[in-house]
Amino acid sequence: MPKILVDTNELKSVINSVSSILKSGVENVGDHRQQQHSVNYELNEKEKLILNYIEKNEGTTQEGLIKNLGKYTRVPISKNIHTLAKEGLILIRNDEHNSQTHRLFINKENALVTLIQDLDFFKQAYFKLIDKTKGKYIELNHSAGVVIKQGKDATDLFNRVCDLHESMLLPYSFIIMKYNFSDLFSMPEHWANKDFIQRKFAIISQTIQEIHLKIYELKPRLPSQYTESWLMQTLWNSQYGLTPENLSHMLEIFREYDLSNYAETVIDSLWKISYSILPTMHRTYFELRGKEELKDWRKIVNDYELEEIYYNDLKEEENPDTEEEYIS
Repeated sequence: MPKILVDTNELKSVINSVSSILKSGVENVGDHRQQQHSVNYELNEKEKLILNYIEKNEGTTQEGLIKNLGKYTRVPISKNIHTLAKEGLILIRNDEHNSQTHRLFINKENALVTLIQDLDFFKQAYFKLIDKTKGKYIELNHSAGVVIKQGKDATDLFNRVCDLHESMLLPYSFIIMKYNFSDLFSMPEHWANKDFIQRKFAIISQTIQEIHLKIYELKPRLPSQYTESWLMQTLWNSQYGLTPENLSHMLEIFREYDLSNYAETVIDSLWKISYSILPTMHRTYFELRGKEELKDWRKIVNDYELEEIYYNDLKEEENPDTEEEYIS
């Protein structure tokens, strides 16, 4: 990415702002809950707890839920079990030895259940990466402060923060793009089901809100229009997408901070959700459409990096350094 020249006083102001927000935590975030419509398509807290428990304890009973989710009594748990079953998110089956006992299972054939599980996998991996990256921001912030006190140029550190910020936002930006555009054409069997579409986007919106608030832990409150415009340029001028080039760059940045394992887990979750539709989103993957190779993002990135090395070597051979031929 292009390097940015920064005024030292301006940079010092940014550093102080970052220090303040990292020490004090999230401030003035406000209420992120949207006004409720006449029908609430989001999962409520009880539904999420019940789904999560059943997923980890397949075949549990209502009594098992009541015992282990002591926060709620029989009536609300029973009501939410009925709602989840009615919507097809869970299955209720009679025990094979005792028909009076009803066992609860996740309906793995329900597209909404798959969506919830995929988004949860991504969210947990992404949150862990954010938590680990926060410490690197603190280290960069401290280093920049030392450099500025010494009267030296901190532009290089500023650009490193910019690179880290861009790499951190790539998965979040892609997940928004994926669910807002590609899915418009990927599930024709659900087009006529208004309730399904509303429920689906309510689940996505709920997850996006949680991720957005988590990112606030990294976002500095910048004091001036100049530094705010820098932050927006980082976001809008970047080509977000799961191209081999972007993935390679993202891993390179996080490898610098010994966070590549966490970044790879985030990419794993994104790839599981998205690999099948990538040929329609990026021409890079068109030839891999329907092929088994498309499932392995690591091989795709490795092949890209090897190809880049080959072409770079080829360029050097075609344009050798002739400085030694000239005698002063």
